Amino acid sequence: MNTIRKVWNAVSLVLVVAVIILAILIAGVRVVGITPFKVLTGSMEPNYPVGSMIYIKNNVDAKSLEIGDTITFRFSNDYATHRIVDVRESAEFPGTLEFQTKGDANKLTDGEWVKESDIVGKLLFSIPGFGFFANYIQTPPGCYLSIAVGGALVIFVFLPDIIFPKKKKEINNKK
Repeated sequence: MNTIRKVWNAVSLVLVVAVIILAILIAGVRVVGITPFKVLTGSMEPNYPVGSMIYIKNNVDAKSLEIGDTITFRFSNDYATHRIVDVRESAEFPGTLEFQTKGDANKLTDGEWVKESDIVGKLLFSIPGFGFFANYIQTPPGCYLSIAVGGALVIFVFLPDIIFPKKKKEINNKK
């Protein structure tokens, strides 16, 4: 019985840690100023394939950005993540920068220069394929499955104590 309990506890610990890591990677990173985005197009392949989850450091100083950095920026009510290929001072807004960007898989640079004010942040790291998982759990079936797995995990963690309750040690109160 004791061996079964130890194995059960080890497996449940690994599962709980895995769930915590997944929760942090999907939502928890926002607390420290990192925004996750799913890669939806192949413009940055092979470095960031479709289905990857990329993590962007928010509020970067535009003056710290260099050619070769990968940035996420707003354009036409959407977001894009491309690599900086050139930097210049804005003619329209002196004292601010503009960035020429290009997707790694694209032959041509992007049509418009990115204004400093449109930059969301700089890419920190990515997890290939994780965007598919994050996308799935945001759909109704994936959400229901996540809730079911969470409930099963709670049961799994506490089941040994229900099946094999610990025997209470008797305390002698001798005076």
